[in-house]
Amino acid sequence: MRRCALAWSWLAMVGLACSRGELQRNDGGAGGGQLAGLAGGTGSGGDGAPAGAGGGPGGSTGDAGHSGSAGISGGGGVGGGVAGAAGARGPTVQVTYDVLLPQASIAWPMVGVDDQDTAVVVGPRVTSEIDPGPQVDWIPRQGPGHSAIFPNALTPSVLAVDPSGAVWLAGQLYRAVDFGGTTLQPVNDGYYLVRLNPDGSLAVARAVARPSLVTVYNATTDAQGNVYAVGEVYTAGSPPIASVFVTKFSPAGDELFNREFACQGTSAYAADVAVAPNGDLFIVGTYGYPLQIGSALLPLPSSSLGSAFVAALDPGTGEPRWATRIGGMTFDVGNAISVTSTGALRVAGMLSGQATVGGLLTRGTNDGSPFVAELTPTGAGNWVTIIDGTGIVFEADTNAADHTFAVGYVKQTATTNQTFVADVAGGVARLALRAPVSGQAGGAQFVAADRHGGAWVTGSFAGVIDFGLGPLDAGGADMLGNFLLHLEP
Repeated sequence: MRRCALAWSWLAMVGLACSRGELQRNDGGAGGGQLAGLAGGTGSGGDGAPAGAGGGPGGSTGDAGHSGSAGISGGGGVGGGVAGAAGARGPTVQVTYDVLLPQASIAWPMVGVDDQDTAVVVGPRVTSEIDPGPQVDWIPRQGPGHSAIFPNALTPSVLAVDPSGAVWLAGQLYRAVDFGGTTLQPVNDGYYLVRLNPDGSLAVARAVARPSLVTVYNATTDAQGNVYAVGEVYTAGSPPIASVFVTKFSPAGDELFNREFACQGTSAYAADVAVAPNGDLFIVGTYGYPLQIGSALLPLPSSSLGSAFVAALDPGTGEPRWATRIGGMTFDVGNAISVTSTGALRVAGMLSGQATVGGLLTRGTNDGSPFVAELTPTGAGNWVTIIDGTGIVFEADTNAADHTFAVGYVKQTATTNQTFVADVAGGVARLALRAPVSGQAGGAQFVAADRHGGAWVTGSFAGVIDFGLGPLDAGGADMLGNFLLHLEP
């Protein structure tokens, strides 16, 4: 865990307006480098939704939650007002904002959140058949936001936000890129790594050259501002070999270690990486041939096309501490990993048929079901939650209250899927969002949890999609579009 040019910038298209004390969609906002603060909205009758914190600049105080039975506090809205009154039990979060984003053939929008609840949205700056270069938008909880546009760069495939609010970006380097002052020349088998300051200015830019083809799938940062990149290395030869890689860089972009773990064939990659509160390092991914991680040789049943894995690594050296297989006899995928406040691991992806997760036996559909599981820091299973249907979790993120927001889809018909946002806590999944989406589009693909119980989501759709606030139209039934949405308690 992925077409008519528009002259508007992202900032104009993602204009946030204060009206009726709510965060509103504004498809043609004023732009000009300003984003209105997220105003307080009506408190929802949420299922134990925490007290909201009311309105931002220009927003009204959050209204009372809708009345009902056995309600815990209704949310007060986004910002700085008072909490809502008791509300009815209902979905944990709901969509409060959505907007159409530009779409390019080889780039998707991504979203992250910093520790001040500023959302960072990265994607193509205009709709185009080719990569038009990225735009980065900072959307704060209160006050104006800002943008940075990089027409001479390539839209990244990886986004991470460090504790200082700096933004790390990584992507393929098949042509020269410039993020504002340093031009990186292309390297055949490597990638670029860039750190932007919170104001959008360039802090670090480096080309990472490798002797074999490298694809970066994800990255995260630790409390010291180091960044860990993960993905796949493909080494040509007889036979060709795929390897999982993990590379650690300092805040200055210096390489601190690079570890590769080879499989016995051409399919293995790390899809995600997470750092625990105590600094421990964990990765998740998928392999299609037996995979060696340290002293552990992870097997693959002869009937299986692929299995998921989780591994713990020393954060200082990258040396493996333990590794374990997740899956069954058919095909299983590990796409996301995050860590709870207590150090437990939350893992998500797809399980098919009967499968084992940390010693726990569970079952997905024969063609694979989305799942979220919790493991101990040593890899033992606490619980596994299967989301009914055939589909997958693309990405997941866990907030400080240990709610994991997982995004993906389940199949509805031969040509349509139902994209979802699941709020998973205590082993129970609540589908906060379900919306039909054409099978040619991915639906919800990226998610970032905020500190106030909500989440930002980006993804893709074809034709028209409606998240409950009215339709977003990509410009025709066969046209692809991207979206940004926000869910709040």
